[in-house]
Amino acid sequence: MDLLQWFETMAPVVSARALSGFGFVTFEDRSGASQVLAASRESGFYIDGQMLRLRWAKNRAPDAKKASRPEEENEQ
Repeated sequence: MDLLQWFETMAPVVSARALSGFGFVTFEDRSGASQVLAASRESGFYIDGQMLRLRWAKNRAPDAKKASRPEEENEQ
């Protein structure tokens, strides 16, 4: 069973992607994601014998000002 199918049994899912050792699941709404997170803390989730550790995603997008290149700022 893949991540999308597995998590859809608990809350509506927009997308799911599994990578080596971790994955990302996007739920339709924050409420559904919160319910799944709470349930995982109560009983633990396992897929194919692997325990899942669920966490909120962290926004790692750089600040727009920090991401601009210095030469672009000086070309005016």
